[in-house]
Amino acid sequence: MHGRRGSKPDSEQLKARSKAAFDEQAPIYDEGMQGDHARALYPCILDEAHRALEGIPAPSVLDVGCGTGMLSEQLLSAFPSCRLTGVDLSPAMVERARARLAGRAEVREADAERLPFHDGVFDLVVCKIRSITIPTQIARRFRCGAFSEKAGRWYWATCGSQRPHAR
Repeated sequence: MHGRRGSKPDSEQLKARSKAAFDEQAPIYDEGMQGDHARALYPCILDEAHRALEGIPAPSVLDVGCGTGMLSEQLLSAFPSCRLTGVDLSPAMVERARARLAGRAEVREADAERLPFHDGVFDLVVCKIRSITIPTQIARRFRCGAFSEKAGRWYWATCGSQRPHAR
């Protein structure tokens, strides 16, 4: 039973806590230790994005958990013709991403488990959520690649399969 002492909180309670934590971290996320882990992944994500998007002249990319938009900004620099959409659960992170990207990308508040897009519309999904199930579900739904890191291993999920990378 939910709500009892010692019971496991349901996923909506966990999302609410996560949203509140990231709202609080937003002002310092890009410089503070809170964002260290995400920033450490950016070079690997950019390397994989170059491989995944090779030969696609105007790729469509979804950045799930875009945070302040720092990675989205780097993706736009690496792929100037990219059509990029960023989503995040935290309104404060979305506000910062919109300011950083200044109209160069669409940024929305959205839940990674309930993405408001049609299937198959993205060439690449970048997902920094520390889970394997969510990126795999996204890769299946959008029929493209999705990145994730869990337990110190980096994964590239595509159409439901996962292959670990050396990083």
